[in-house]
Amino acid sequence: MKKTILIIIAAMLLPSGAVFGDENTDQKQFEINPNSAKIEEISIPADELEALVAKDREAQEEAVSVSRGGGAGAVIDIASNIVNLVDKTFKIIAKGQPVVNINTNYANAVPSNIKHWTQLQNWAGPRIRRYSFSVSNLYGMDVVKVVYQVHYNYGGNFKGRGRFLTGVTIEPISVYTLWGFNLDMTAEVPDSTIANVGTTENPIASMQVQLKWRVHSIISDVQNKDIYYIRGDGYFKQIG
Repeated sequence: MKKTILIIIAAMLLPSGAVFGDENTDQKQFEINPNSAKIEEISIPADELEALVAKDREAQEEAVSVSRGGGAGAVIDIASNIVNLVDKTFKIIAKGQPVVNINTNYANAVPSNIKHWTQLQNWAGPRIRRYSFSVSNLYGMDVVKVVYQVHYNYGGNFKGRGRFLTGVTIEPISVYTLWGFNLDMTAEVPDSTIANVGTTENPIASMQVQLKWRVHSIISDVQNKDIYYIRGDGYFKQIG
């Protein structure tokens, strides 16, 4: 009887999908297929998108009302350098858990001598693009599945001149990681990617948002990045 109980306990302790006599089972289960990573754009239901846009506009109105950075009448050199006044790097997912806060973790591309994005006016958006991301092991099982969205406001101008960016972020919607695997995602906006693709008189801000990810287990580690190109006139492209 004791022997039977011990066999049952041992079987319960085996990893899911393990097969007796297969010495490669554990390695295959916890080894990541480096060619399995997939990022695909998915559609957002119209009613959900409408609610997201309405919520964002309310947040913008509140930010304008409490801003102490100077009003639209402040003196701004529209031909000055375009810079990111807020976050250059922010965590999106750490150890499989969402950490980003869209209200505090974002980038912008605005004239260098303003103090706050609310000194600009007539913002459009937000524009939101949603994606699914997955990675599988050598058995073909998904070990990581994430849905996230790229969010940005565009078109802000100073007295009708220029087109700038604010509220640029990547927000996790859902995160799944199989036991034994960890996922880290970070968004980064290098200063070198922020540029004026318009003219001196009527600048158009642009930036690259680099989504860096790392999936790792006790025996495997895979990392890469995806790149999104965004402009102040609303143009968007996934380029890497």
